[in-house]
Amino acid sequence: ALACRMIADLYFSTVYLYTSEFLPTVVRASGLALCSSTARIGSILAPFIVLVNKISPNITFSAIMFLSCFCWMTFRIMPETHGRLLPEGVPDVARLIVGVVVWDRV
Repeated sequence: ALACRMIADLYFSTVYLYTSEFLPTVVRASGLALCSSTARIGSILAPFIVLVNKISPNITFSAIMFLSCFCWMTFRIMPETHGRLLPEGVPDVARLIVGVVVWDRV
């Protein structure tokens, strides 16, 4: 249980950090609010997953493992932002996803 809590905290922190780096300036506040709201909804639903544990003891572990693997796969496909300026608009994010780097720090 402690390891699952540590992994959940790690992903929560990573989402906040990566969202502020990845989203363009024009939608950064709205995107961060959407990610925060999604995280809050997940924390509201978390106690109900524990209640499902009465049906089958493996459901809780399976749900946590599935969501952890989903987060890991999502972060693996995200582009690297180290050493790059923050995107200013949506076209900058599109170029970042494709891999075209036009705004590296000099």
